Order: sequence, then structure tokens, then C-alpha cells
Amino acid sequence: MIAVNDVFVPVGDSVTLDIHRHDRLSVDILAWTFNRTINIVRYNNNSRKVKLHDQYRERVEFNTETLSLTLRNLHKNDSGLYVAGELGESGLHFAKYRIPVPDPVEAPVLTALFNWSSSDSCNVTCKGHDLSLTTRYHVAPPAGVSLCLLKTVLFSVTLVLMISAVITVHIRERLIKSS
Repeated sequence: MIAVNDVFVPVGDSVTLDIHRHDRLSVDILAWTFNRTINIVRYNNNSRKVKLHDQYRERVEFNTETLSLTLRNLHKNDSGLYVAGELGESGLHFAKYRIPVPDPVEAPVLTALFNWSSSDSCNVTCKGHDLSLTTRYHVAPPAGVSLCLLKTVLFSVTLVLMISAVITVHIRERLIKSS
């Protein structure tokens, strides 16, 4: 049994679906199907003829050497299961891909606001789209440590938090749009 590979492809992008094992000599007719109903490509190994489905003719490329399928300019309705398999009695499957095609995710816009309300505290706010994270730091430098050094360290920690927030927002938006 072949495992299903999940591949996220944003609207308008392209993807190449590979067959990692291509026993070309044992395959008479190979087909790449969409949602088990549409034969996007039918390839006859003996005659080397390729037949493309009309709906995909302008957006698909089939490689007769590797048996890979490249889909270009994907639309939301291209989301689904893509299977490469042998047509005929054996019905062997060589590759399976589940492709969600979500709208492109906007890059988060983050702003860090440093509000030094007094010498011993600081408010930091990170905003990204509809999410906001505010943290209040209480700063009391130990003896012998300058406030400037402490602010530099605090800024570095905040920068790491902002990068983490960017990654979190990006992943969250992709998951929301793909479900």
C-alpha cells in the first residue's frame, strides 16, 4: 500500500508529482487520476502515446522518462487526491498525493512598541493581522549591569518572540485556510 503524501500548494503555483519507483517495463498503461474519477494523463508505455484530459491540457506537463506530472497555475478546485497507477487488471498504485490548494497567505505585519514607562518596566506589543501579543517586562538591573545592556538583551529576547510569532501566525493562517 502506498502512503499518501500531503503537499500544500497556494493558488496560482505549480507542483510536480513524482513517482519514486517507476518500473516502466512492467507498466502497460499508466494514469494520473484526480479524485479517482478524472484521468488527467493516460500514458501507453508500449506506444509511448500520451493522452491528456481536455480540462488539464493547458496546465499540465507529463514527463515520459520519469512519469512525473507537473500541474501549473493551480486553482482552489484542484484540491484533492492525485494518484498514479496502472490501468488494467493489476490496478497497482505508484504514488498518491493529497493536495489542498489554499489562497496565498499574507505575510504577517509585526510591530514592536517599546514603551519605557519608567526605569524599571517596559511594555512590548507584537501585532500580526488580527492577533496581538503584549508583554510587560519588569526590569531591575543587578548591581554592575548597565540599563543599556539590559535593554539590549531584552530587545534580543523580544526579537526572538517576534520571529516565533511570525512563524505561528503563518502556520495558523495556512491551517485555517486549508481546512
